[in-house]
Formats: sequence, C-alpha cells, structure tokens
Amino acid sequence: MEYIIVEIKDKPNVDTDVLINRQPNGRTGVLLMLGGPGWIFVSADWPRAIEQRVNVKNTTPQHPMNITIECELTS
Repeated sequence: MEYIIVEIKDKPNVDTDVLINRQPNGRTGVLLMLGGPGWIFVSADWPRAIEQRVNVKNTTPQHPMNITIECELTS
C-alpha cells in the first residue's frame, strides 16, 4: 500500500475532491491510501488545478507523500 496527502498550493484549508487518475478518490488534507506503488495522475476538483503525474513509492501512513496541487493563474 502507498499513502499520499494532497493539498492546494497556498490554500491548506480547502476541502475538495482529490482526483486520482481523473477519478474522485478522497479529499484534500487527509491521508489517502492507494493500492500499490507506481505512476499516477493527481489533481483536485478546484478551479484551474493543474494535474501532475507522480511516482508514488516507499510511503507509509506515518510518512506519506505530500503532493501540492498548483493552479493556473488568471490573466
């Protein structure tokens, strides 16, 4: 099992859906458990959130991978 915590950059208190491989899978700011190691797409259901491809491996509940989702700037 692998573990991640996802947050929106500069908005640590936002509570929204986390998207793993473009499917809802948990909430921001809480520990999420994944099936196993490997590459995944991570994003959040938040305006202009930028999807990331990350390699999740060697995590534990006590030492999860922290992923910060950035959002595109508006002009």
